[in-house]
Amino acid sequence: MARQIDYKNRTLFIDDAQPTFWDKFCKGLWEPETLSLIDDLLAPDTTFIDIGAWVGPTSLWASFTAKRVIALEADPVALSQFRSNLLANPTLADHIEVIAKALYPKNEPVFMRANRKPGDSMSSILLASQPQPEKPVWQVQPITPSEVLALMEPDEDIILKMDIEGGEYSLLSEIVPLLLQTRAFLISFHRQVAEQTLGWTRQKSIEVEEQFMKNLQPTFTVTPIGDKHTNSSTFEVLFVRK
Repeated sequence: MARQIDYKNRTLFIDDAQPTFWDKFCKGLWEPETLSLIDDLLAPDTTFIDIGAWVGPTSLWASFTAKRVIALEADPVALSQFRSNLLANPTLADHIEVIAKALYPKNEPVFMRANRKPGDSMSSILLASQPQPEKPVWQVQPITPSEVLALMEPDEDIILKMDIEGGEYSLLSEIVPLLLQTRAFLISFHRQVAEQTLGWTRQKSIEVEEQFMKNLQPTFTVTPIGDKHTNSSTFEVLFVRK
């Protein structure tokens, strides 16, 4: 039976295997800043692109306002739970399009692995190359940034969120044409995953992030969420068109 979740005068019905997560969600303990940013940025004619949708918290939340939500999720366990949540919220699900693919720079099969277990919200393309035979690896179909862009109308008002557990670092060049069509976007950088799998230092992660931000500053106002010079394992950045 679906569980009712109430938060900020909105109601969701949840039918997945993440009770602890949703306990935090309805108490305002899961990324309240992200949800507030989504509320501030979306308008009734907006398309929200959710790259790394997991079981659907941000896609479902955005669907209260946005006219269209495009949700990318490639973890099969998370995807199954996301679809169950959509069935429990048919009115919201009417304008959520699910793409069971991983955003990737090239149109070729790719592999993913979970940090703990599939569906744990931390599945990553980067982890697939790690020597962890006790943890399953699965193949996923890719979708390139240009293919996502092709789904958009020329004048579409787009807000984008990307949270893909380190996979963002391989996309920072190829995703720019898509980002340039957005009004705003939010990216989560997962430094610890990049350092674990790519052998980067924390300073290297920060330098890559700073160069990416610098390249987009002529077009977007760039607002780091948190202090990028701390030892935090993740770092979020909001880009809003000038």
